[in-house]
Amino acid sequence: MSTYGALLKVTTFGESHGIGIGCVIDGFLPNITINFEEIQKQLNRRKPNQSKLTSNRNEPDKLIVLSGFDDNKTLGTPIAFLIKNEDVKKELYSNFINIPRPGHGDYTYFMKYNVKNKSGSSRFSGRETATRVAAGACIEQWLKSYYNIQIISYVYAVGNIKIPKRVNEMFEKNPPSRELIDTYGCVKYNEGKKIFMDYFNNIYDLDGVLISSEKDENEEKDISNYDEPTKNIQCNNKTVSEHDTEWVSLQTRCPHPYTAVQMCSCILKIKNNGDSIGGIATCVIQNVPIGIGEPIFDKLESELGKIILSIPAIKGIEFGTGFNGTYMLGSEHNDLFIPLEKVDTKNSCFKEEKKYISSNPNDDKKIDQNLCENEYEEKKISNKYCTTPNKHKLLITKSNNCGGILAGISTGNNIIFRSAIKPVSSIQIEKETSDFEGNLCTLRVKGMHDCCILPRLPPVIEASSSIVVGDMILRQVSKYGDKNLPSISSYTKFDNEEN
Repeated sequence: MSTYGALLKVTTFGESHGIGIGCVIDGFLPNITINFEEIQKQLNRRKPNQSKLTSNRNEPDKLIVLSGFDDNKTLGTPIAFLIKNEDVKKELYSNFINIPRPGHGDYTYFMKYNVKNKSGSSRFSGRETATRVAAGACIEQWLKSYYNIQIISYVYAVGNIKIPKRVNEMFEKNPPSRELIDTYGCVKYNEGKKIFMDYFNNIYDLDGVLISSEKDENEEKDISNYDEPTKNIQCNNKTVSEHDTEWVSLQTRCPHPYTAVQMCSCILKIKNNGDSIGGIATCVIQNVPIGIGEPIFDKLESELGKIILSIPAIKGIEFGTGFNGTYMLGSEHNDLFIPLEKVDTKNSCFKEEKKYISSNPNDDKKIDQNLCENEYEEKKISNKYCTTPNKHKLLITKSNNCGGILAGISTGNNIIFRSAIKPVSSIQIEKETSDFEGNLCTLRVKGMHDCCILPRLPPVIEASSSIVVGDMILRQVSKYGDKNLPSISSYTKFDNEEN
């Protein structure tokens, strides 16, 4: 089916090489002010042809608003968005009428519908995800303005290249903003000189080996304010400097500069070989009200899993410690409850920590030490703000191994999940396969495809999560009213703020 949601319904339509694609949002609240530029920003983060790392399909993905608004305010009627397909090349997919592509849905689509599609993957293409980005970017503006919900996704791994463990733990606890992810994840590339440059102006060769550093080895970059990037780097496939036209920008959406360079090196090598590669994307949802989720069959993680696994190329999802939790004992994995008023800012997820990323790309041990040894300012939380509407004490957990969800219901802590993304199926390497008649043949897939989908995936995951959380909140409110939506962020007031 092409519709998701119980009360807040999102329907997507259109094919990859048709006239256009779009979505309809039904059940959305009236009188919500929507900034269409914010929706377009998310579409731009997802669109193809951003750099040499992505598909060369040239789609501007300009948002067209068809209905549901009076100026920028919602009417409470169905909202309809349209995105036109402008770079349509059906002829590139003519061979697939007779030969199903390995790893693709051509064969299963034919067996189910008895239709051989002449224009690529049609509804099964990643092109469909632009529509859910439009819908989710609209819904999340309501979630942010009403509940201060923040949804952040970033690239954690490409192949076996990962963000250092301790740095990633910091990101999952206090995720960087989207702007900062795009800033630190932007790598400059000089094809003529065959070098990369990271955010700190460190220079690397094409293998990702450090050649020279602009920073002193002991100097560190303080990014204690995640919402205000200290340097403005725009990754828009334009030259970085007007005086050096050889530099272009590669966007990884990995917020760790050294790791971002390694990812660029890996992806470009694999692309040159005509192959593809997958990886892992992390998502952190902050400030979700406590009590969201509908057990048994509509648990919060079940619904998130349903919509995330509907994204093409995603083959797995884990919450909190995930599969690593199977190696832990119950005494280690249990998240112990404590009253919010007794929270220790040194040990809780609400601690105000300084955040450092070393400008020295080989300084991972020092990063770990900084994260462990930072001193935090102690603040006492007032008892006044630590009771819920039902007069019970508001509790939090010392750890978050459950990933912010217990028994299918949100705990108020960060909801953390990671998605496993398989390598893109369409590759340039010639492979032996079989046609629809069972005859052995060879196939080299042509067309406009990504070598690695990871750099374009975070806005899709963010939007999909927004759709789920929005529907779940409406389901909760319809039963119990808005006043029964306690959020930890609403109660974390400090005594010194009252004085």
